[in-house]
Amino acid sequence: MKNVYILRLPPPSFSRKSTPGRIRQIMGVAKKTKTRMNILMTQSVKYCIYKQDGFYVAQCLNVDVSSFGETVEEAIFNIKEALELYFEDADPSAYQSVEEVLIGESLVSA
Repeated sequence: MKNVYILRLPPPSFSRKSTPGRIRQIMGVAKKTKTRMNILMTQSVKYCIYKQDGFYVAQCLNVDVSSFGETVEEAIFNIKEALELYFEDADPSAYQSVEEVLIGESLVSA
């Protein structure tokens, strides 16, 4: 699993260069000046979308989160928003890595 860290820096005076040395320098300056920094971790998530009762349902495969929308685009937007809210308070161990996704359909006796 690859973690990506995104730095959001409030002061506009910092350069947009993102070399490791520059990031350490910025973080050091931020600590000295007590600048508030938000460090966000991004996760790669996989989800499937299916149509049910006139709505498109987006179900995340990595964590137990789902959402829906009237269009596929709306369902995707809503699942991303729901996942961001979920990850704000989630235990990191709740994330399950999914390497490959296959979709199947079979008839079973019911």
